[in-house]
Amino acid sequence: MNERTALPLHDRRAMVTGAAQGIGLAIARTLALQGAQVVLVNLKHDAGEAAARAITDAGGDARFIVGDMSDEAAIVATVAASAAAIGGLDILVNNAAPTQRARPPFAEQSAALWDATEAVMLRGYMLTAQAALPHLAQARGAIVNLSSVLARSVAHETAAYHVAKAGVEQLTRYLAWHLGRSGVRVNAVAPGVVDREFGAKLSDDPVNRAVLEAAVPLGRAATGAEIAEVVAFLCSPAAGYITGQTLVIDGGLSLGEPFGVARATLRAAAGAA
Repeated sequence: MNERTALPLHDRRAMVTGAAQGIGLAIARTLALQGAQVVLVNLKHDAGEAAARAITDAGGDARFIVGDMSDEAAIVATVAASAAAIGGLDILVNNAAPTQRARPPFAEQSAALWDATEAVMLRGYMLTAQAALPHLAQARGAIVNLSSVLARSVAHETAAYHVAKAGVEQLTRYLAWHLGRSGVRVNAVAPGVVDREFGAKLSDDPVNRAVLEAAVPLGRAATGAEIAEVVAFLCSPAAGYITGQTLVIDGGLSLGEPFGVARATLRAAAGAA
């Protein structure tokens, strides 16, 4: 046994959508460094190529394919190309999100914004799972869908975002029920606040830091790597009897009460003024 064959995801073949940056990149990197062959899928060519190169330079096995996860024909072609590139699929991580994340007030949220959001983050997840199913069933593989704590609470995102994330969790349960007989496990993760990996961090701002300390029992935002480790676990043999579940990764955020958070925010804002 060499060093690579001892890795938990050795010989696994993974496709990760929305993988050029943020949580998606962290997931792709973690899967690759745990031994999987990984295809990064993203709409942005240069960012995707750079992400795959960075993973390869770190010792992982990664390549990039351009894919529009809002378009049915493109999804089918992207899944086929990904499977061909690495000889099949054992793992699908649905993480794609719209490239433009406008957050207008509800009265200004258009039908076009709704459609664009659902096309990627709900319809797209379903179509990607559907296209990947023959490969995943053959491999008795795993799907992990990215949800959010906003599937069950309300904050600053659009109505479409909240509804899409709630839909992702029900889609996860539906797929787990119907694909279990094929040997395919389906789970989701629901992150809370996640700090940026590069550039100015969310927690660098004193008001944001005060809010995190007040709202999150662990007193900080998550890192992308922390989300990725949970995804990797759900894709691994160690999670072989887990399906249909959404794991919340929020440092205890969803346990709190909003009045204390609002009070801490106002006090921090007053102190920064």
